[in-house]
Amino acid sequence: MTNACHPQTNEIAERFHWTMKQEFYDGVAFRKKIYENVGELQKNIDKWLKYYN
Repeated sequence: MTNACHPQTNEIAERFHWTMKQEFYDGVAFRKKIYENVGELQKNIDKWLKYYN
């Protein structure tokens, strides 16, 4: 278990969450499309993860 909001103890996960927020959510997801359901959002997240990896 790690402490919340302490990137020193869980820096890899914290960095990934920051990157996903910056590159996917802030940049693409909610500026270009209105999602009708969670399934549509999940499809786009899956596409972004393939691109990211």
